[in-house]
Amino acid sequence: MIRAAVLIKIFLVILFVYPFVLFSEIPLFLPPKDWKESPLPEHLPRIKIGFLAKTQLSLSPSINLAEEKTSLSIQSYLKQLQEIYTQNPMNRWQKMGTIQTKAGTAYITLLDTSTSAGTARILQSIFIKHDTVYILTGAVAQKDFGQYQDIFLESFRSFSLVESLEDVIECPKKKAQLQQKTHQYRASPTKKMEKALLAYLRSSFSEQGSYWQLLILKQAMRGQNTE
Repeated sequence: MIRAAVLIKIFLVILFVYPFVLFSEIPLFLPPKDWKESPLPEHLPRIKIGFLAKTQLSLSPSINLAEEKTSLSIQSYLKQLQEIYTQNPMNRWQKMGTIQTKAGTAYITLLDTSTSAGTARILQSIFIKHDTVYILTGAVAQKDFGQYQDIFLESFRSFSLVESLEDVIECPKKKAQLQQKTHQYRASPTKKMEKALLAYLRSSFSEQGSYWQLLILKQAMRGQNTE
């Protein structure tokens, strides 16, 4: 399995150094099915969430979402990425074109870089809106990339921006049921009720994916209204 130092290095190649701020729009994406949430380094708050595949590979496939503030245009941002990554002569970085996401057109880049677990291939989807850059990063060993490329691209295409988590629920009845379930949890925020709420989310909103489900759970735990 991937070691913590390797995972941190993959996170570090994602971002420039900008002050961390909060944004009004919520970025969402569908992680690959059955991938598990991965621990995130506390010193990288711009990483919103990460997921790992359950495999015995030397470099476990991973995907994560990051966001940061930027004043750059997409082309200027890509150029600066290229300058940063190619400072290391062992890195191979290239633009791979665009991809259509639910939020709009994103740009795809590819980076091959050395880690303690071998050469990693890092595929990124980069989308800029309202001076905010959103980066989805899929990483795997270079030799295993062919098995996971389509999986990463499928998650990239699912990327969207919403004003509230409930915006994705089209059925009013299901939205009302969710509000009832979260109210019940907040009235009795025990571990048993937490597990019951998560089980409900997984069974009733499987199409929204595990990231959305975790955000709803965290929102309920903070005592916020799901309305």
